[in-house]
Amino acid sequence: MSTNFEIAGRAMTDHAQTAPVAADAIIRDVLTPRVTRTYTPAVIAVLNGHLLWGASRIYHRRFGIGVNEWRIVARLSNHPGSTAIDTSAALVMNKSIVSRSTRLLVEMGYVKVETEDRVRRMYLTRSGADLYQAIRPIAEQREQILLGGLTTDEVDTLRSLMFKLLEQVGDLHSYDAEQVGGADATNETELAVIRSADRRAHHGDPIQDFARLA
Repeated sequence: MSTNFEIAGRAMTDHAQTAPVAADAIIRDVLTPRVTRTYTPAVIAVLNGHLLWGASRIYHRRFGIGVNEWRIVARLSNHPGSTAIDTSAALVMNKSIVSRSTRLLVEMGYVKVETEDRVRRMYLTRSGADLYQAIRPIAEQREQILLGGLTTDEVDTLRSLMFKLLEQVGDLHSYDAEQVGGADATNETELAVIRSADRRAHHGDPIQDFARLA
């Protein structure tokens, strides 16, 4: 037979389980399930943070540009005459960021924009090409340092696996669209990014338009 104390204890427990919790209540306990080191996007995000932070510091202090400007310079070194939409799609970068970064590069004399058949195309100047040649060895050395703990075979395997991940971006975009009710492609830049990702995935060449990102 239950005692009065046991009955009261169960009542208090039931009340605690069913009592409403204010939206601004402080949660002091760790939530479950936890995000662990096996969650691949978190590992990629942390690694990318280290890469971008270091690159940004170097490029700002030595060359007066940021990582976004460098990505555009690297893109134009491989694809002279690219448009803003081309660049946004290839680098998965918002068009407004591309516009701001391009404007800075033009002001610094590294890029010129020409209108050809009513299409604005971007080209490196001689100074822009020199900038690319100055930064490229730094970017390559940082890559070598990052990969320094891997064997040649491991590097090949890593790159192969990363390319396979890139081949999945089409499916990833489809899932993302479902989560927002199909409204993710709200502007021309986002449409171009999705089409570019799907095209590279279906042609089995997800790295075709890669530039050195950091």
